[in-house]
Amino acid sequence: SCVAYSKSLTGYSKPVGAARNWPINSNSRVIGGVVVTHESRAGHVAIIKGIANGYIYVDEANFSPCNITYGRRIPLNSRLIKGFWSPAN
Repeated sequence: SCVAYSKSLTGYSKPVGAARNWPINSNSRVIGGVVVTHESRAGHVAIIKGIANGYIYVDEANFSPCNITYGRRIPLNSRLIKGFWSPAN
């Protein structure tokens, strides 16, 4: 799942359940942080790997079912973005 993948890369250890429940603790995009989106009924989370040219570049699990995707880009102003989680907060 996208949650298990994001937890394994960030070290976040608290229970989350569905991706839409991932805690949002930042308004800023941070490399190594998590973007929480409304991309499915359960939500979606992905690890922020880069920020450039108006996009967030993410690595994620299950955006494409049963696959890990690297470098997908999400527009910074996408209405699908619910918020961000930063490991520093």
